[in-house]
Order: sequence, then C-alpha cells, then structure tokens
Amino acid sequence: MDVKKLLLKAIKEHWPTAELHDNQVQLADQTLDLTALLKLPDRILNSTEFTRLPPLFDASENFPIAEMYVELMVAKASGVARPFLLQQGRTIADEQEARRQQYHSRHLSIHQCINMPQHQHIVILGNPGSGKTSLLKYLCLELASGKSQRWLIPAFISLRRYWFEKQKNPAMTLLHYISILICSMQDQKEFLSQFSLFLHDAYRRNQEKIASFETTLQYLAGHKKGHILFLLDGLDEIATNQTAIQIITEDIRELSRSFSWILTSRHTGFFGDLGEDICYEVMQLNKAGIEKLVESWFINSKLEHKKDEQDNLLKQIDANPRLLDMASNPFLLTLLCNIKQHSANEQLPIHRTDVYASIIKLIRLQLRNIKKDNNLFREQEMVYLAKFCHYLYTDAEYAPLQLFEYDHWDRFALPDIPPKFDEHFLPSRLINSWAQGGDFHFIHLTFQEYFIALHIANHSIEDIRSYLFSPHWKMIFRFLAGIYGKQANKEKLKKLLFTLLHPIDNLGILYLEAARFLIEANIEDSTELLGYDIRKNLWELWIGKADYVKESAGEILAILSPNYLLQKIATLTHDEKKLKNDYNAWKSINLLGFIQSNQADQLIIKFLQVNSKKIQKTAIEALAQKILKNLGK
Repeated sequence: MDVKKLLLKAIKEHWPTAELHDNQVQLADQTLDLTALLKLPDRILNSTEFTRLPPLFDASENFPIAEMYVELMVAKASGVARPFLLQQGRTIADEQEARRQQYHSRHLSIHQCINMPQHQHIVILGNPGSGKTSLLKYLCLELASGKSQRWLIPAFISLRRYWFEKQKNPAMTLLHYISILICSMQDQKEFLSQFSLFLHDAYRRNQEKIASFETTLQYLAGHKKGHILFLLDGLDEIATNQTAIQIITEDIRELSRSFSWILTSRHTGFFGDLGEDICYEVMQLNKAGIEKLVESWFINSKLEHKKDEQDNLLKQIDANPRLLDMASNPFLLTLLCNIKQHSANEQLPIHRTDVYASIIKLIRLQLRNIKKDNNLFREQEMVYLAKFCHYLYTDAEYAPLQLFEYDHWDRFALPDIPPKFDEHFLPSRLINSWAQGGDFHFIHLTFQEYFIALHIANHSIEDIRSYLFSPHWKMIFRFLAGIYGKQANKEKLKKLLFTLLHPIDNLGILYLEAARFLIEANIEDSTELLGYDIRKNLWELWIGKADYVKESAGEILAILSPNYLLQKIATLTHDEKKLKNDYNAWKSINLLGFIQSNQADQLIIKFLQVNSKKIQKTAIEALAQKILKNLGK
C-alpha cells in the first residue's frame, strides 16, 4: 500500500477544491508545503533507529526489529491501583493490582487495541524490559509501510528527550516539537527522534515552514483526530520530577484536543489524568512467544551451530521456573541469548543479578579485545561508574536523571579528575549518545539501576531505607537483594527484608515483594533470616479470601518454590471427600497450571478422572493455563 497515495487521498478529502502542485496545497488564504510529510515514511523506513535493535556487542548485529518483534498481548487495566492498596505507596500495590486484573481481563493483540475506533488516547503499561519502546517503534514501521487501515503518519516522541528540550524552551508543545523534528530533518535520508533541535540553525531558518507544518497536521487530523498517531514513549523516565510530570501532563492533555496518541510507561511513572480513554497492561511472553523470539535471534546471529545453541537455550529455560520467569520478559530474554552466544558451553545464570553481571563482564572483555588494551574499564572504573549512577539518582540537579552530559561527569569528580569517559565507557556500547557530545544514556535503564545497586550494596540499610518504597527504586532493591545473595551477606539481606516487612501490612502485599527479593537472592526458605517461612505466609494469602492478592501469591510461590507448592496442593487434595467439599481444596488444582513439572501434569490427569464436574472443570482450567502459555492464545 502506497502511503503517499493514501496521504494525498486524505488531503483531497479535507480540501476537495484545493490545488495540488509540486507537493504544495494552495488554499484560499495560505499555501501548505507537504514535502516533509511526504518524505517522512521513507525516512522512517530507512532509519536504523526504527528498523534495527541497538547491539550490545558486534555493531554488525543490529537485529532487524521487523523480524525480531514478537506481537505482544495486552490486558485491559485501570493503570492506577485502587485506593486501599496504596498503603505502602504505588510501588508494590500497582504491580499486584495489574497482575490481578490480568487474570480477569480479555487478552488482545496490540493491533486489535489500536484499531478500536472508540479509543483515541491509549496508555500501555509494562514492566522494565517488557518491550514497550520496541512496540512503539514497530508500530511506527507498520504505519510508515502503509499497513494500517486507520493511520497514515506516525509521530514518535521520546518524552525523556522532549522534556530535555522543553527545559530549554518552555513554550514548546508536543505538536511544535514533532514539527521541528520533521521539518529540520526533511533533507536527511533517515528520521531520528533523538535529533538535537537547538544545536542547528535549521530551527531559526524554518520558523515559517514549521508553523505551516503544524497547521497541516491539524488539518489532516480533523475533528475525528484521524490519520496522525502520536507515539509517546517513556512517561516514567521523567516521572520522578514533579514539575516535569505536571507540565508534561498538561502538554499531553493539550495534544489530546486535536490528535490521537498511544503512550507507554512503567507502572511507577503513570499517575493518570492524561485524558486517556483506556489503559492496557503488557502481558508476559508465553512459551510460543519465547520460542519465536529465540528463533529469530539465533537466525540473525553469527553462530555456526545456531539450531543446537537455540535448542539448548530453550531446553534450559523450560527446565527451570526461574529462568522461565525471566525469559517471559523480552529484554531479559535477549540478554540470555547474548550470554548463550558468547558462553555457549556454560549453564545460563538463573537470577537477574547474575544475568546483568555476566553481560557487563562480556561487554568489558569485548572493549578490551577491540581496543587491544587490558587497562580499559577495569574494576576501579566499574566502581566509579556505579558511584556516578548513584549520584545521578540522588544528588545531581533534577535527580534522578537518566540523561546526562559531560558536565555531570566532570562536576561529580571535582576536585579530582574522573576516568576518561570517551575511552572507558562510550565505546563499550553500554552507554549511547543522543547528540554530538551529549545526551548520554544507558542502552537500557535497567543497567543504570543495576550499577546503583552495586554501589549501595556497600552502604548500611539505614542509609538507603528511605528509598525502599520509592517507585523508581523498586528494580534497584530487587537487584540489591540479588547482590546480597551472591555475596552471601545474610545479615544485610535480613535487615533489608525486615525493613520491607516492618510496616503494618494487613493486605499481605509486602510478602509478595519479599518473595521477589528471596527469588533474586536464591533463597526459598526464609526461616534462617526472619525466624519464619514466607512460603507459609504466601500459601495463607492464597488460602484466604483476598482476591486482590490470591492469584499473585500462588503464581509467585510457583516461582519461588514449586516443590513446596506441589506438596501443599497434594496435602490439601489427598482426601477425595474433602476435595469435593472444600472450596480451597478443589480450587488449588488451578495452581498446577503455573508449575512446569511432570508431577504437576500427573496430578492434573488424576483430577480429570475424579467423578466430579467442578473438579474436572478446575483440572481443565489448569490444563488450559498450560496450553495457553505454550500456544499463546
């Protein structure tokens, strides 16, 4: 489908009597130049930003997004936790509320969502690494290729980058920003959303053209807000700044008056009030999605024995519930693929902290190998980088920061001289730049969070406890628990867990987060640390009547300690008479759907043969849960 033809058709619909010559539309009172707009689809399709995934290692391994993309499923969500769940802040409550809603919501493909005509302002929430940015870039490619029935022009904006420019020019709007980007770059072959606006004379030269372009977009959108779709990426990346949130919220609401948009964010960065029509939650990858992404990754890799390595990786994932849990996250799964490629004969790390430690080790080794210099990115540079990341989150102006400049690097070192940034870090691919000599950021925010955890691992719990319930520190503390586990530092892990569980928690939500800490630390039984076994508390949460944590408690227990859960189910269902009459007994059969083991499968088969319709129905539901995870329905 020719996007240019569709666009010209849309223009004729708006201005049937208008004359079109040399990409210009002559109206009664003005002339609109469509050149930049007509060039945009081709420039997006030629842009490495939208067509290739950034490499962690070999620059020639920029995997094509179109081939690597696995369609994400989403479930309708409120996006904001119910008020009574806000006891310990949004950090933990939001995640559990989102999980609760997933169990009871219809699952849709992203294409089904964006093509519902009644929804013009859509929020998509997801965990770190769930594929939110890749999703928007894939949609950008789809629209530029003319594959959408509803939209013609994608307008991709990184909100982190937009806020960076907005601070320089407070009068900036989202419409003005995208118009500057497109007009200032119309003579370039590819479109870059990271283009630095105010380093170029093009902005001053093109004021009239930019204003005309804004008018064109407004005319095209019309009162139905059609044709133009704004793709707003990463609200959470500016959400720590209260001023930024207030201003960006106002800007998005203003944009909503004339245009349709899709916005992505972590849960921790979304507070509602954007004028959104609907909110969706990104689902984890199912087994079919995992297999498809792994297959695509190895097809595009340079490995000689691709099929053998692919099968070995999938076999390891399938055999370990913790690996399977990590592999359901697209970004973590690509990290596991990278580790497998470079350490083919080794077992995969089964904890998030070990995954990041392995990747960073490989990145450092690669840098030294390429530069033929073993003095690059040594341990002392690692320590300095971790300390600097902590500074960006705590002490820098406008902290926490994910974008930084040379000035931040130099100012942090004063009165000392810092390690040479351009030698030790920038060539490593761990850190990218959005502009010549500035706008530095980690290739993925979770790397910055990991380095912060490395630094605070040397601090006392008292020094860092004030951040424990801060939304933007959730992943950092999960990393920290993993680091304590790796260091066998049980005393600090004990203090961390006690601090987490110290507040009165009548809902049991904090036990779910404590279980995540134990998973990261590779500990199943917390008795030695806490004097009691959290697995028992999780089981009691499932046995109880609190629907808002019931499913989450069962699911996380299946990851933390599947054998413990199997034992509990077997004990509860052993007596057939009790099984038929006790609600929790026959409902516990549902939990078998979360456990990947032959024993769980055999129990499901056993319950299918019980002479009770409700028990057979529950066993079928557990079996369906397994099938759905495998087939991706």
